[in-house]
Amino acid sequence: MNNVTTETPTTTNLSAAEAAAQEAVGSYTLSQLRAMSPAEILALKYMPNMVVENTAETGTKSLRDAFSSGEWNKVDMIWGGVEGDQGLFDSVIPIGNIMEHVENLTATDYENYAQEVFRSRSSEFLKLYATKDNSISVARQANTDRIIANYFYAAQLKNDADSNYKTYLFYFDHVIPDTPERMETFGAFHTSDVNYWLNHYTKAYPRDFTATDYALGEAMSSYLVNFARTGDPNGKNSHGKNLPHWDAFSGGKISYLHIGNKIRQNKMSDKKSNFWLNLY
Repeated sequence: MNNVTTETPTTTNLSAAEAAAQEAVGSYTLSQLRAMSPAEILALKYMPNMVVENTAETGTKSLRDAFSSGEWNKVDMIWGGVEGDQGLFDSVIPIGNIMEHVENLTATDYENYAQEVFRSRSSEFLKLYATKDNSISVARQANTDRIIANYFYAAQLKNDADSNYKTYLFYFDHVIPDTPERMETFGAFHTSDVNYWLNHYTKAYPRDFTATDYALGEAMSSYLVNFARTGDPNGKNSHGKNLPHWDAFSGGKISYLHIGNKIRQNKMSDKKSNFWLNLY
């Protein structure tokens, strides 16, 4: 789950979701849909959303309300996202996405955005994320920390609802091999982590995968296998070697598994963690 919406409902009930799907796919059978090319699937222009089926009423619920009302599947979860998600979800400073880049962001424009978004707390934000020249890199870090904070806050909501079920948070920013120009342009784009979770390296597009890529795939896919087996991603990889430890959510300051060229447990600074969590 990448997009964490805690206040505004983005969900639909099951009957509405089924109706939208039926309208999009028409008379196609499941076998016909499975036989379609990616281009044919995209041409259907069907964009499904997360569904929370509310048995008490036909309305929708925010994530906060779904957890507080108990209308969520009581399961352990792995929850997180990719660096490129900030261009799609929850950016606080608009710097574009992989399709439309903002090439330059002046310090004045950056400060104006911060004041518009954070209002009375803008001075605190600008101390934590200070900039003098081109503000793109600082804005990108602020957007990154915001989306990580959203994952953490959602995990807190889930934990408050029922602490018997664990949540494991991650953030992925390893850049998949490509030409230097494309790696610079696209970075760790949305869904670029999928190859590694599945430990599968497609040959449909030529990429010079390295030992780093294969090591990440081995580790990340092993986390998934362990999690599917026991509800805990920790343990050994397929070669019997210990995986880097992944802490379950436990509240407090913002922490998560950082998956870059290497894998490590990471903590946001106390000041930044306090800033983001006090916004909710």
